[in-house]
Amino acid sequence: MSKKRILISLSSLALAAISTNSFASGFLPGDLAVVRVGTGSGTLSSAGTALFVDEYMTNGTLRQSIAAPTTGGTALTVSGSASSEGSLNASGNGSLFTCTGYRADAGTASVVGTGAATNPRVVGSLNWSTGAIDTSTSINNQFDKNNIRSAYTDNGSLFYTSGANSGVVSVANGGTTGTVVSATVPNERVIHGFGGGLYFSTASGTTKGIFSVDLGSGVSTNLINTGSSSSSYDFLLVDPTHMLVTDDTSGGAGGIFEYAFNGSAWVSHQLTATATRSIALLGNSLYFTSADGKSILSANYSIGSYGGETTIAAAAANTVFRGIKAVPEPGSYLVLGVGFIGLLARRRRK
Repeated sequence: MSKKRILISLSSLALAAISTNSFASGFLPGDLAVVRVGTGSGTLSSAGTALFVDEYMTNGTLRQSIAAPTTGGTALTVSGSASSEGSLNASGNGSLFTCTGYRADAGTASVVGTGAATNPRVVGSLNWSTGAIDTSTSINNQFDKNNIRSAYTDNGSLFYTSGANSGVVSVANGGTTGTVVSATVPNERVIHGFGGGLYFSTASGTTKGIFSVDLGSGVSTNLINTGSSSSSYDFLLVDPTHMLVTDDTSGGAGGIFEYAFNGSAWVSHQLTATATRSIALLGNSLYFTSADGKSILSANYSIGSYGGETTIAAAAANTVFRGIKAVPEPGSYLVLGVGFIGLLARRRRK
C-alpha cells in the first residue's frame, strides 16, 4: 500500500473516531458545546430520552458527540418533549459544562412526573478539556414529580440547581441530597453565576425576568423585569452594563433582547424576533438555538448592533438542540463577573 493510501486510511479512522463517544476527546476553545436530545430513532416524547453534548465548529461542522449514560446507576436522561430542560452552563472557573436530568433509564414513561426518591434528579458535569462526563451527583428530595432544568457550579465542588417546584437547590459534588437555598421564586428556568453571584431566569409569577440570589439570606431579588407577557430563558453577561436575554415566545414577540443599564434601570432593545432558547457569545459573533430546537444560528453582534443572522446547523429528524455555550478560555467568566458584582454593589448602596 502506498504512503498516500495509508494517510487517507488514517484520516478516515480519525474522522470515524470523533463521531462516537468511545473515542471522545477534549473540546477545543473557541468551539461550541450544544446539548442535543434524542438519538434520531423514534419520535420524541415525555419518556426518558438520551442526552448528548455535541462539539461544533463555528461554521456548523460537527467535531464529536459525547453521550450521557442512559441506563442504571449512572443514567442521565431528560424528557424528550420538555423544552425547558437541556440547559447547558459553563462553570465559573471555565473548566466544566453542566447539565441536568433524571436517574432514569431511557424509555422511562412520563419521566418528569416520577418521584425524586425513585428517580433522583441528576447533575451532570462535562470536563471539556478531556471529554469525560460525570453523573455521580444527584438530588433525591427536591424537584419531586417535576422538572429539574439547570445547574451552575463555580469549580465543581458545589452545584446550584433550578427547576419547576423547589427554588434554588444546592448539592455537593457526588451528593444525593439537595438543600433549598432560596424559595422566593419556586419555578425557575436557567441558573448562572457571575463573579461569585448567583442569578436565574423565570417566566412564572407576577414578575418575570432575571433574579439575583442572596446566598446569605436566601432572598431572590428581581434584577431585570422582562415584562408580564415575556418568556425568558437563557441570559448572558456581555459586560458589566449589558446583558442578553433569550425569549422563546413565537410570532415576533420573542427572540434575543439586549438590556443596557443606564445608571438607574435596565433598558431593553430587541435584536431579533427569532424565538430563541439558548445563547453563546464568541468575539463579535452570537450563536443560539432556536426555540423549536431545530436550528443552531449565528449572527454578527456588538453592543447595540446585530445582523447577518444565518442557520449554521440543523437538527436531524427526531432530535432537538437545546442548550449552547462557547468553549471558554480559563478565567474569562470570572473577570467579567467581578465587574458586574461591583455594579450591583454600587446600586445597592444608593
